[in-house]
Amino acid sequence: MGAKYRAIVIGSEQLKDNLKKNLITLVDINENYNSYSEAYKGLKQKRPDMVFVELEDNKDACFDFIRYVKKRYGSTMIFLIGQNKDPDILLKGLRSGISDFIEFSSINGNLLSILKESIARFKNIEEKGEIISVFSIKGGQGVTTIATNLADHIYTLTEDNVVLLDLNFYMSDLSVFLNSMCEYSPFDLIKDLPRMDEELLFSSLTRHKRGFYFLSVPEEKVDLQDLSPEDVDDMLKVLKNYMDYIIVDLPHDFSERTISVIDKSDILLVLVQQSVPIIKSVEKLIFLFEEMGIKDKVRIVLNRYVESDEISHKDISSVLGQEIIYKIRNDYKTIISAINSGNLLNAIFPDKRVNKDIKNIAIDITNMFPVKKQKNIKDIITKFFIKRK
Repeated sequence: MGAKYRAIVIGSEQLKDNLKKNLITLVDINENYNSYSEAYKGLKQKRPDMVFVELEDNKDACFDFIRYVKKRYGSTMIFLIGQNKDPDILLKGLRSGISDFIEFSSINGNLLSILKESIARFKNIEEKGEIISVFSIKGGQGVTTIATNLADHIYTLTEDNVVLLDLNFYMSDLSVFLNSMCEYSPFDLIKDLPRMDEELLFSSLTRHKRGFYFLSVPEEKVDLQDLSPEDVDDMLKVLKNYMDYIIVDLPHDFSERTISVIDKSDILLVLVQQSVPIIKSVEKLIFLFEEMGIKDKVRIVLNRYVESDEISHKDISSVLGQEIIYKIRNDYKTIISAINSGNLLNAIFPDKRVNKDIKNIAIDITNMFPVKKQKNIKDIITKFFIKRK
């Protein structure tokens, strides 16, 4: 007999024991968790083949968790366990990414055959990281500020493998923003591609003190002819295999390299400001993206937003023919203070509005909300009573 499938349970100890007893010939179950945050940490560490999730009263939280796990670990089978196959619940579950719904009554009955059928139907999906690119048609609009702080927030929220990829080969100032020199550049990565594996990649990448990795251009002058669009494609493929999120700081051009990254991005954050010339430039940009067939991945970010400005966000949406998804308040003093000190916003100005605006983008992208710290006995008691049984 071959190796058993490895699984974890999100639910009660009794549920874990029942599943273990009835699936002993097929599945190895040793862990159960009572909260989604602990379950996710366990999932990251153990990388099980399947996850059994008990449907709780807070169904939205349950489906949000399933969606996130499926997004990050596409090859993991997820089985939702509940009292009965309510059509609405089943539909929401399937849309969230479950492999099958298991009724409690089946656990001590024909569970083994149900699971074998589900496994037979299941198609192994390659795990791939998500590419989020930040772009503006002209320099000085805050691309690097948003990219660096977005990488920081995504790592803080998920503790996943996050890498910030700097492709501003001529005008890079990432080392200033991060107050850290990059020991390993995209050019080094390209040279190492033939022998690249997980150990080499993580031992080579520079890791910021805040936890995310970053790749930036070397200080010495480089010849961009040594880096083809195909090289960039190969680099992204490697990063997608090992990283959960790749945040790309794009140059302000339409070179073949830039277009190649835009085409392969899952999300393209396009910056606009309350300025007629910039709005007109972005309007042309949107038209170009529509011609390229990639308009659906574009999310408009209104940066340096001033509420009292004579050009409102509704005016800009009307001109662009596209909704403004995110707004980042104008706070030059806070931004420049963070840059000059070589710190990220969340490290020294966590309560500033501009930091929270970028955090909200990270929350929306990852579908992960920050865990609130318990401050008093009332909060602890409340948490105890709402904790899943």
